[in-house]
Amino acid sequence: MTMGDGGSIKITSRSSSMLETNVTAGPSRYLVLTEHTGGGSIITRVYLGGELISAREAGYRMGSGRKFEEFMQEQHDLAIGLLEKANQNTQEAAHKEAENNYLREALALLKKRQDREALDTLAEGVERYPGDALLLSYYGCLRARLGRGMKEGISDCQKAIRHMERLPFGAEFFLPVLYLNLGRACLAARKKKEAVAAFEKGLAADPENRELRQEMKRLGERKKPVLPVLDRSNPVNRYAGKFRHALQKKSKEN
Repeated sequence: MTMGDGGSIKITSRSSSMLETNVTAGPSRYLVLTEHTGGGSIITRVYLGGELISAREAGYRMGSGRKFEEFMQEQHDLAIGLLEKANQNTQEAAHKEAENNYLREALALLKKRQDREALDTLAEGVERYPGDALLLSYYGCLRARLGRGMKEGISDCQKAIRHMERLPFGAEFFLPVLYLNLGRACLAARKKKEAVAAFEKGLAADPENRELRQEMKRLGERKKPVLPVLDRSNPVNRYAGKFRHALQKKSKEN
């Protein structure tokens, strides 16, 4: 039987009147001891380093349809299961804190406009925690914006959204920022239509999101291309746009 990441359970002895199990969970080693104290009562004690840290007594009901030995084994396994769960929760908390540290450090670097350093931090975090949707989303967005693989960056942002949507709860809280990152990655790749679609999905999850609203407003304020049948990035539209801007400027001066 295993205990979380790297934990293990080793049964050292077992009898009809006493059950004894050594449990290793991370750096800690526990002793779970369950024994018959007389009558229909049993008591399960948990020791750490020789010190008693928990004791739980349970009474056996006659006529319950279970053998006393089975009831005793059940109580013993229950204590082991509680240890396993506590160890797992501790490891998950430490795991999540380490993930959050990468994201906090990257965001701090971005505020200082140290984009390359932030990308390196996110890359390290994604490599260590590939299942973290937020790390992957920010990594993909920054990767696209810095030109370190726009197609791959957009794919990372989409993958992060799919991962978050599969979770049983919490997705609605993170989806706005995931769609924001996807939209910005699409803009970096000159995919305005896809960017608008991403921002709209983000606003559907959080209509009052300030950053999403700013992105949509910024896109809405852009003038339509001179020749709508051609892409905005087409050289003809680019030069026609510059010419239109020059005429408008000259008209204002006159």
